[in-house]
Amino acid sequence: MCGIAGIYSFDSSPPENEQISRMIQVLQHRGPDGQGIFLDGALALGHRRLSIIDLECGAQPMTSASGRALIIFNGEIYNFLEWRRLLQGEGYRFKTNSDTEVILALYEKFGEGFLERLEGMFALALWDCLEKKLILARDRIGIKPLYYAHDDGRIAFASEIKAIHCVFPHLTELNPDSVNSYFTRQYIGGEDTIFKKVKKVPPGSFIKLTNKQQTLKYYWQPRPLRVESEITDAAEELDARFDAAVKGHLISDVPMGLFLSGGIDSGCLLAYAAANSPEPIQTFSVGFGEESEYSETRYARILAKSFGSRHHEIQLGEKEMLAALPHIIRNLDEPLADYAILPTYLMSRFAAEHVKVVLSGEGADEIFGGYKRYHLYSFLDSFKIRRNGDLIYGPCLFKDNERQQLLRDLFTPLAKLPAEQQMRTDKKHFAEAGQLNSVLYTDLRNWLVDDLLMKVDKMGMLASIEARVPYLDHHVVEFVLTLGGHLKVGWRARKRLLKKLVASRLPNEILNRPKHGFTVPVAEWLRGPLLGTFHDAVMANRSHSDWLDHNYVERLLAEHRKGKNLGLKLWSILIFCLWCQSATAKTGLASVSASSNSNR
Repeated sequence: MCGIAGIYSFDSSPPENEQISRMIQVLQHRGPDGQGIFLDGALALGHRRLSIIDLECGAQPMTSASGRALIIFNGEIYNFLEWRRLLQGEGYRFKTNSDTEVILALYEKFGEGFLERLEGMFALALWDCLEKKLILARDRIGIKPLYYAHDDGRIAFASEIKAIHCVFPHLTELNPDSVNSYFTRQYIGGEDTIFKKVKKVPPGSFIKLTNKQQTLKYYWQPRPLRVESEITDAAEELDARFDAAVKGHLISDVPMGLFLSGGIDSGCLLAYAAANSPEPIQTFSVGFGEESEYSETRYARILAKSFGSRHHEIQLGEKEMLAALPHIIRNLDEPLADYAILPTYLMSRFAAEHVKVVLSGEGADEIFGGYKRYHLYSFLDSFKIRRNGDLIYGPCLFKDNERQQLLRDLFTPLAKLPAEQQMRTDKKHFAEAGQLNSVLYTDLRNWLVDDLLMKVDKMGMLASIEARVPYLDHHVVEFVLTLGGHLKVGWRARKRLLKKLVASRLPNEILNRPKHGFTVPVAEWLRGPLLGTFHDAVMANRSHSDWLDHNYVERLLAEHRKGKNLGLKLWSILIFCLWCQSATAKTGLASVSASSNSNR
């Protein structure tokens, strides 16, 4: 796992060593084990390394054996050993044991088709020295982030936005649509970022840059097919695919572990990891006090004992979590209102004391149907009812009328937000596979990518630890998405297929317990220990008056203190204001105005 950065000049002066050096310096937490820089005329590439595979010889930027191609790469390729054997059989001679060199060899053999042969998580930049062509690519699901921005005849790209601001410090104007997106979904979805001129490379795609031409191409999108199958047959096929996925994700030259929550998702992951590992798996859990309703440590211990893992546990209180908040905010590229950022970072930091790689259960809810709202679509599919209107996509913070009060002239109706339009496109793409499957696919492409995976990447990398997500192996995802919704969500049961898969593997206490999210008591904090922080950051600081109506915020806070649960709404406002303060201190954040919104 690493941090990558680069600059490509179309028609202006070549990038300088100082510029690329600044970019990789701010990415040091993503790769504390080493760094590398490449300069060649119009191109500058930089790399920070967290050594996982081939510790001695895997340094980047790396050049192919023929000298034709050069790469910087963030991620892991889980089928690289298979390709290495095949390519060696064809006469290719490798200089290293790294997955990075295999990517270069696949490019030389298949050209742009190399991406379709990769199985893993990645963001990469590949330079073809002969064709003078730059490829910026991101993995199929969007597990690893990749940002870019254009200005003054150049494009800068990086694993994090803060590196781009080292080159373009003036590109700090906020995107009004992104502010609306954030206060609608708690994250910023689609290709946009919080900054008007900074974009994301979409999952499953690559950008090709040649001279002054830029082209975006998609190399992966699941097929909207529906395969009729019985649950026993589906479980057998899933068993084979998930077992192969976990085996691949266990490849590492450094110690690795597993985040263990005590639920079915992480329990299933532990069962397969333990079966495929010659050594006891190291497991890591976070608790909030033995008597706390938010704590799952008792169930995590049951699982750890069942599979003989070397279990590690940390107990967190409000003091530890709130003390970490300023550090987290300073390192967020964009505001993210998912309060699980707090325990995710602290658990990552704790695990990093023992291992450099962890397996995590992200994606199971989105592909197997783990949320309550999926029941509605399973019901509609069962009775062949076609529902008119928009689908429900994840948590909705502020509805249109509420955002209109909060954001005033900066308000954009939900239907006009680019991210929401993309969700409707996703729905149509997968609609023939059933309404439940279309919702699952939409959540997979949006909420999962821009909230859950973003959180895991940012918090894990902040602690210099790599998180791998076997449920999101694309062979698993493709198979499960094509199955009928009734195999995933029944009228009274969610995750039917996953429960079938692990029915004989997990203890009954785990199988039969209700779903428990990674919850933090922000509602209570905003009536107590966070009130002072909220007052200082939001109410006493009027620098955000271009964005928020403080009178409306005061009414929300008063209602919450009287007993109405508006914790997540207020938390999202707090995170936004804290983030704006931090961004202003670092980059001189540019405001948005009502005119910039109305003239879009």
